[in-house]
Amino acid sequence: MQISARNKIKATITAINKGMVNTVISLEALHGTELSSVISNHSVHDMKLNVEESVIFF
Repeated sequence: MQISARNKIKATITAINKGMVNTVISLEALHGTELSSVISNHSVHDMKLNVEESVIFF
């Protein structure tokens, strides 16, 4: 898959809800648009994600 400017979204992490294996990351993008992403707990740890952090969402 090719990554381009068309599929990059700047957002702020609003919540991190860890489960047994995966974590749900809640994000807020421009104009209050809410997004969610499910990633592994290991990835959350590796990326050192925190609430109120700005990220680029693919």
